[in-house]
Amino acid sequence: MKQCLLFLLSLLCITTACSNDDNNGYGDSSAARSIHVKNAGTLPDLISEYEMYKITDLKVSGVLNGTDIIILRKMAGCDEQGKQTGGILANLDMSDTKIVPGGESYYGRYQTDYDIINRYMFYECASLKSIILPNSVTTIKSVAFADCDNLKSVTLPSNIHKLAVLFNTDYNDYENYPLIYIFSSTPPELSDYAPNQSGILYVPKGCRKKYINSDWGDIFEIILEEGETIDDISENEEDSENEEDDHGLSPEVESSYRTSISGSYFGSTGGNWQLENKIYFYNDTIDGKTVAEKTDSVVNVIGRFSTDSTFTISNVPGRVLAKEFPDEYSDMKKAIEDGPAQIINGWYIINNVAEDGAALIVAGEVTFPSLTYGGTTHNDIRIEFLQSLAAFGYISGRKAVELQMYVGSVYEGENKLFEIYDGQSYGIEQAKAQLLVRVVR
Repeated sequence: MKQCLLFLLSLLCITTACSNDDNNGYGDSSAARSIHVKNAGTLPDLISEYEMYKITDLKVSGVLNGTDIIILRKMAGCDEQGKQTGGILANLDMSDTKIVPGGESYYGRYQTDYDIINRYMFYECASLKSIILPNSVTTIKSVAFADCDNLKSVTLPSNIHKLAVLFNTDYNDYENYPLIYIFSSTPPELSDYAPNQSGILYVPKGCRKKYINSDWGDIFEIILEEGETIDDISENEEDSENEEDDHGLSPEVESSYRTSISGSYFGSTGGNWQLENKIYFYNDTIDGKTVAEKTDSVVNVIGRFSTDSTFTISNVPGRVLAKEFPDEYSDMKKAIEDGPAQIINGWYIINNVAEDGAALIVAGEVTFPSLTYGGTTHNDIRIEFLQSLAAFGYISGRKAVELQMYVGSVYEGENKLFEIYDGQSYGIEQAKAQLLVRVVR
């Protein structure tokens, strides 16, 4: 009940209070519904196409798969092919649902998996304003809520362990920040997360400092307790907490450097090799005895860095990514090598700054939504890069970023298939896993 109340209070468009009637707190409006899905994939049988496009507030419970998510997407304005539907669903409560594999692909070739808000699950659902996620969810993947331009309130489950970037929009001021709610009095331990996210995190009373001193303090700049506003935080406390972040940087300095780094890096073709965009990598097929003698390179990669601490490196050849795959995955290796160039999606933290540059911490991944090898189509193949170092500075008066990226492990969904580099050993193992990326603009 407490969760329902907070959910409603965060929405300006709802004027009815929570109650114990058949609408589960959504009042008497015909635009509000509560639906229980006993068997996954049956939501289309429980709501007519005429009715689904007239619902603004929905509480759904039970078991959901990809077929059910398609219906929710359509109700929220976008179908499984990315086409606008005219749906007006604004407020969605999924707290009592469990997401399972199966059913149809909910967007493109993406499918549901156990307790995961998967990639593109609510992508471009423009009417969605508020969502309470399933209590059982442990992972939220990147771009799950990308281009949900009106989404202003997200309630996270207490079981969350992996948290990608929630929003891909740069907000101009705190007044426009989306509100993120979590009801656990103990900050959930995160094994993987994207830092520096837009949004104001609301936590239970008396728990603010615990969250600030945990990983959650790296994720959200502003953490408030229930009922608080930014103005309620004393000036002294605000100054002491925000004067410097964990790396000794003021928010103003960090924001300035993110702005300086952001932009597209296309490199130069003017003949100066230092200004060319390149990936340097170890190539065991080259004759030579030392790492330097076996170093190869590819050109024409493109870097793009954003002020939200994310980046992409595009036009990366598959042969560079898959060169160290073990023999038992030769079919997968060949499929990647023969396929199109890929994009590394990553995030960065500004770790330290100097007058003419900055030291960064970076990590990233390459995702194959669908990859066919060995006569079978595999979904959500992912190459993960370990957290490592990068540098921003100037070469011949032009901005440049150099990233030391290390291929760590390869996954299918959440299942780890094999490990290439553990980040602990040095020498030839480290050299084989490294991709040294330089981009210039």
